Amino acid sequence: MSSNSNEHEQQSASYGDHYLGWLNRGLGLMESEDYDAAIVAFDQVLQIQPNNYDVWYQRGLALEELGQYEEAIVSLCKAWELKPDLDCAYELLDTLLWELNRYEEAAQNCEKAAQALYLLNFNKKAVVYYRKAADAWEQLGNDEKIVACYDKALELVYDDAELWRVRANILQRLHKYTEAIESINKSLEIQPNDYEVWYLRGNIYLDLGSYQDAVASYDKSLELHEYYDTWNNRGLALEKQGCYEQAIASYDKAIEENPDYFVAWQNRSYPLNKLERFDEAQTSRDTAFVLQRRPLGNQLSNSGRYEEAIEIYNQITDIKQDDYLTWYYKGTALEKLQRYEEAIYCYHQTIKYKSDYYSGWYSLGLLFMNMNKLEEALASFNEVMKLHPSYYSYDYQLYYNQARCLALLNKKDLALESLQKAVKINRYECPRKAKSEAAFASIRDDARFQSIIGKT
Repeated sequence: MSSNSNEHEQQSASYGDHYLGWLNRGLGLMESEDYDAAIVAFDQVLQIQPNNYDVWYQRGLALEELGQYEEAIVSLCKAWELKPDLDCAYELLDTLLWELNRYEEAAQNCEKAAQALYLLNFNKKAVVYYRKAADAWEQLGNDEKIVACYDKALELVYDDAELWRVRANILQRLHKYTEAIESINKSLEIQPNDYEVWYLRGNIYLDLGSYQDAVASYDKSLELHEYYDTWNNRGLALEKQGCYEQAIASYDKAIEENPDYFVAWQNRSYPLNKLERFDEAQTSRDTAFVLQRRPLGNQLSNSGRYEEAIEIYNQITDIKQDDYLTWYYKGTALEKLQRYEEAIYCYHQTIKYKSDYYSGWYSLGLLFMNMNKLEEALASFNEVMKLHPSYYSYDYQLYYNQARCLALLNKKDLALESLQKAVKINRYECPRKAKSEAAFASIRDDARFQSIIGKT
């Protein structure tokens, strides 16, 4: 809460021209979060010392805390003009301008800061601000301005490989491929073993239509580090040269690195068609469709749009009936809609096409248990244990749910045995849950139960 004006007038009379008193008062008020009163104190200091950059900065901080952003920007600009290397003032100014979506002002201020820092021989700091300016111009999609910022930065630090690399990226976006190649080659002169730069060089040559040079660049990148996207783009360059078998081999390597990379599956279908291997091409296209659409279904399901998710899953299974993951995700969506019989069918389809998929068995067991089909639930849980022994070594819930089923079936000894295993894995949450678990009514009075979970 602000102090009243009478108090400020009394303080003014006592401090007179001694700005330190007002300064200390302002700083103290900042600590106590009385920002209005702090601003009054700082204004008193500035009447005496109008070029005190630190006070302008503190005043900007107080205004920012009050949400008076326009006035805060004015104060911070003044602080920064008085001391161009005052990073804290500029950082806050830049943050405010970005929050207000005033990217052009942010960029222009960064460029001014860089120029001022250059005149003060702070070249490295100047480069930082040219890069900040480029980031702001990026928000406005002004690639020409971005390149200009990097050009100015490179005048100050010519041997910065990262600057040359980013500059090449922007020039590629502008379709200035010759300049982009020159820039990326400069980067490689400085850091010849950077696989990402060789990859980017390959992409520029690919866009330029120089496919042999593209393959050579991708090969160098892969020699340094294997990456699925590099294999994929190498396949594109080979395909453009009519080297279809080599292109397929390259796409296969991409898929080996990342089996879920639908782009490579789709691209792989084109040279297969050229070679009249139509069945393989169709399989590649189908796989690409599944890998592209399934995440959309999952996204819809995760946001509670289960019916829409199920439609996507149906599209997938119509094309690729043996896609066990799609059946599994469809089952979880149906379960959310309480369409339990349909969910059971989906989980059975999951297991049919991948019998060792333990998550399918576990979800099936949980659903059976919720439907009071206890024997079926136990059978499913047992399959999980057989298929993936390490699963229950860290997840006590499998043993816990097994104990619930056994207790409900009045198999007390086995229930207590499973419960003890669950508690051994999780000694904190499991006993707490077990004390109020309705399924354990038949064993709650058993001395062994009390021994396992501890006295309440």
